[in-house]
Amino acid sequence: MKGSVCAVVVTYNRKEMLKDCVESLMAQSVALEGILAVDNASSDGTPSLLMEMGLLKKLPPQDQEYEETAILARGNAFISFHYLRLPHNTGGAGGFYQGMKRAYELGYEWIWIMDDDVVVDRRALEKLKKSIKDKPLILASRVVSDNQNLNPVHRGHFDRRNFFPGLQKPLPSDFKGYIDFSSFVGLMVNRKVIEKIGYPNPDFFIYNDDVEYSLRISEIGKILLVPDSLIVDRNAKRKENFQEKGLLLWKVKRVPLSNYWRTYYSLRNSIYIGKKYSRGKLLFYIRFMWHLIKSIRSLVLILILDDHKKDRLKLRFLPYLHGLKGKLGRRVIYKDGKLLWL
Repeated sequence: MKGSVCAVVVTYNRKEMLKDCVESLMAQSVALEGILAVDNASSDGTPSLLMEMGLLKKLPPQDQEYEETAILARGNAFISFHYLRLPHNTGGAGGFYQGMKRAYELGYEWIWIMDDDVVVDRRALEKLKKSIKDKPLILASRVVSDNQNLNPVHRGHFDRRNFFPGLQKPLPSDFKGYIDFSSFVGLMVNRKVIEKIGYPNPDFFIYNDDVEYSLRISEIGKILLVPDSLIVDRNAKRKENFQEKGLLLWKVKRVPLSNYWRTYYSLRNSIYIGKKYSRGKLLFYIRFMWHLIKSIRSLVLILILDDHKKDRLKLRFLPYLHGLKGKLGRRVIYKDGKLLWL
């Protein structure tokens, strides 16, 4: 479908945020042809809310894949709302893989991807479409926080000399032009890009799947940042939840296990990317060893202060082994107050 755009939204247990995101997409000044909501097996009543919004006709079955499409009239335009429920939580990486794959199979020319915790400015798509006249194949909206300040973590350039532990360099607030890196918040790709580099890697589960995909994009071109196409990241001000533990005369902030488990994926995936894409392998391994040494130093605080010591040690040190070996996939999750190794 020439010129058609489908917004792909990945959601998991944030039904109210999803509602706001979808409503902002349906209110675009230039109508989308499609919206595809990928539900990562939410348990918070997401399907029921979508039924209340008139976007679903019936509740999906549990623990199996389900798909439904509704046709919505918006002024003189019609928008296809596609709902894809996955049988289990595949993480952001799996959700974007499934969403982009399905949108591509449905024949859309442009695929615009985002998380559920954003609100899209009414003219965001209009601004992107105007920039398509310059014939780029990859574009990105500008991501801002609630106060309209640029959120630097979502866009950047690559410092290819420093692939590990992080290779993204943030942009200045007034930057315009082409960039190397875009998160999966507001990235829009042409189907020709998918034909050349494929889909995001679902085995990352969470974290850095957007970095790896941007690296693949860089092999065929750059990403055009469209600064007046705005997306508001509602979680930009989210604060880390710390626990204070006493150590002699000091108070030490420690990350609770309910958040700490995520560090496994962040570190493992960073190591995998560094080993695979680094141009200077010697420098990568030097940085790898230095990072490992610093982690060994953290053993003391884990053993003295933290709960679930065995699990924390595995979360801290298994990523080094798994990242080097390319052992990806969903390995650990935190569910119902418990850490589960898969």
